Amino acid sequence: MSVSEFQRVDDAADPSRAEQRASLRWAMRLSEWTLADAPAVSAEFDFLLRFVREEGERRAVFKFERDDDRRRALLSRLLARAACAEALGLDLDDVRVARTRGKKPYLAAAAKRPWAPNFNFNISHEGDYVVLAAEPDALCGVDVCAADGPSRRAEQTSLLRELESLRDCFTDGEWARVEGAPDDAGRRRVFSALWSCKEAYVKARGDGLAFPLRRVEFDEAAPGSWATPAAWLYEETLQARCAVDGTRDDRWRFESVALDATHVVTVCRGPVGEARDAEGKFSATLRDGANAAHAPTGLGRCPPFRLLRVEDLVPKKRRAEFARVRGGAALDAKNSCAAALRILRLDDDPPAPPPKKPGMTPRRERRRTLKRWDPLGDDAASATDLAGLVRGDGPDDDRVVCSDVVAAGRFCSGVPSRAADPTVPCAIM
Repeated sequence: MSVSEFQRVDDAADPSRAEQRASLRWAMRLSEWTLADAPAVSAEFDFLLRFVREEGERRAVFKFERDDDRRRALLSRLLARAACAEALGLDLDDVRVARTRGKKPYLAAAAKRPWAPNFNFNISHEGDYVVLAAEPDALCGVDVCAADGPSRRAEQTSLLRELESLRDCFTDGEWARVEGAPDDAGRRRVFSALWSCKEAYVKARGDGLAFPLRRVEFDEAAPGSWATPAAWLYEETLQARCAVDGTRDDRWRFESVALDATHVVTVCRGPVGEARDAEGKFSATLRDGANAAHAPTGLGRCPPFRLLRVEDLVPKKRRAEFARVRGGAALDAKNSCAAALRILRLDDDPPAPPPKKPGMTPRRERRRTLKRWDPLGDDAASATDLAGLVRGDGPDDDRVVCSDVVAAGRFCSGVPSRAADPTVPCAIM
């Protein structure tokens, strides 16, 4: 069955089959999803963004400056919603995702399902991959780590200097394993496996990097396996054990697998009672709340990761429409501005426009309104008011040009770049 079908699961269905559907391992390659245009003016990107119903989540996608980061952000949100729909038999339009104070995503007002009493999921993206892991009962965390060179935070440094900068995140025993690898490639593999385990652990708990990574120590179930190149080339599952504050904790299970020669992903599973949820909203979606300190039962080996395409995240009834959008042209100025407004308020009524100031010329009035228009604030002008800012049929000297938008310091999706042509008018509507 294609994941894009989002078929409903009958409560009377085979429980084991339903539970398997709620135990998900999905991966997507960023390099396999190319846009004909930048995300701000891409009709395909805009089409997919409409499936993200939460205003704050739409805003978050466009807080990234790099186009690749915007694509990663959107894919991660689409994966989350598709996973909830698939695992619990929900309509995609009914899925709402919230986050704990530690930024752990969860299904808001989770639908109770007997086959997934503690359904939760986690997402990670780095390098060429965006990955998701979901579990029906155990607390779940996932992290993907690119091991093909220095990370973005240390692009100009050598491998050894990069690793040294993170020395305080590792125990003495872990660091000895990194240094003890036979070569730089082995050190990179050991480092990536350790780092991926640590990230997956704190993401499962929900406290993120607020948890000192040095407090948790990992070692391989099979000593020396992390440094072995063959383990990274033949999809062998590598298991790890953890100790917290020096005490072994066997309630947690860690399994790492190489997605390819340069990316390793680790899935962490543990007791839901270890969730860190300051507001209690995520814990309320779990069967045992914050009281289940026991290890979850029935933890078999992780299912393999399944590689998805972006069209797999679109409901079947919308796939033909999506195919037409993919083959179409970029958004024009009018539609790109409408897309920008959809990012902010998909369902909300727009606020009233600011009052006009007596004695102002039409051009100055448009400049004033534009400078007040802050789509990330609560006092944004309405779409109707914004539509009147620029008139494409008027003289050039009576049209707001891109320099006005730049001077206002406001985000407006789809505004042409003045760097390319300073005389280009901003014909928004």
